[in-house]
Amino acid sequence: MNLPDNFMYTDCGERASLLWLLNYHFQKILRSLDGIPADILFRRPAAHVNPPGWLLAHMAVKERDHIAGFAQGANDVPSRYEIFRGGELPSEQEMMDAVTDAAELVDYYAEVRGKTAEYLASISDADLKEVPAHVNQD
Repeated sequence: MNLPDNFMYTDCGERASLLWLLNYHFQKILRSLDGIPADILFRRPAAHVNPPGWLLAHMAVKERDHIAGFAQGANDVPSRYEIFRGGELPSEQEMMDAVTDAAELVDYYAEVRGKTAEYLASISDADLKEVPAHVNQD
């Protein structure tokens, strides 16, 4: 979705606004990874700071988990990305075994974002306010 820099969320519906926001931040994330050496992708920059590669992988997995899992009732997160769901931070070696470099991670996140865009294109603004039928509401 290509929107002008002076885009205002009032210029379109909720789905389009959500997609614009997701893509706007996605482009910033991609730029932040440009040129990051593979050897520091999964290294903590400080004691209590998560590595940039883990953060990106975690955001991709959670986005896919929420869209596929909650909204569509499916689980299609690749098994090698399961370590990025959350909980305890995996070791640097475990993360490097799962993802070889930043380009692979960016490609996966782009695939996830594409699936999110497809899903948003398939529903209406009103659908965003509904709990999917497959979700247990007890």
